[in-house]
Amino acid sequence: MLLLLAAFGLQGCGDSGPQGPGALSAVVESRGASVGAVVLSVSGPGVTGFQEVGSTRLFSSGTQRVVLVGAGSGPLQFNILVNDRAASAPTVGVVEAVDVTNATLGVAGLSVRVER
Repeated sequence: MLLLLAAFGLQGCGDSGPQGPGALSAVVESRGASVGAVVLSVSGPGVTGFQEVGSTRLFSSGTQRVVLVGAGSGPLQFNILVNDRAASAPTVGVVEAVDVTNATLGVAGLSVRVER
């Protein structure tokens, strides 16, 4: 019985989620406006690149600026490639944005959610 309890106790130890190189999922969130395109600033250690997700088109020059353009009606989504998925997530800020008619949006109502 004691061995069984020890085995269950060890299962939970040291599990901090995914580790090593990989991708973090990111999505642009908006309070009401349909975002057509956005310029993002990405900062944090270990960022190695970016990937398109779904119908979102992605353009980047290095690992600090990303432009996302919606090609469909869904949310703007992308992956952030990192050296270690267990490390602190990068900080992503919205620099500029337009709606689906290309009208300028205020960035105060926009954010980017990053998940492991």
